[in-house]
Amino acid sequence: MSRGNSTVIRRKVFNYFRYQTEHGWRMKCQCGCETEFNPAKEKWEAHHDDVPHVYDGSDEPPNVKPVLYHCHKPITAQQKTFIAKGQ
Repeated sequence: MSRGNSTVIRRKVFNYFRYQTEHGWRMKCQCGCETEFNPAKEKWEAHHDDVPHVYDGSDEPPNVKPVLYHCHKPITAQQKTFIAKGQ
């Protein structure tokens, strides 16, 4: 399975998880912290949550979820061994 275009994937995630507030578009971090953030101003990544990409996980939401950058790094580090086995 080839890796999808990250810009396209992020756009799909944005369209799926976004919601409107009086301050503009917002999303919630899906790592478990539920932090609300402005996706245009805060650094975030699209995280393959349920099935990692190396295990033929879909590039479509809800398998791919928005996670704040500082939350994503420890999640990826924790999954590193599991992901390496799939490569």
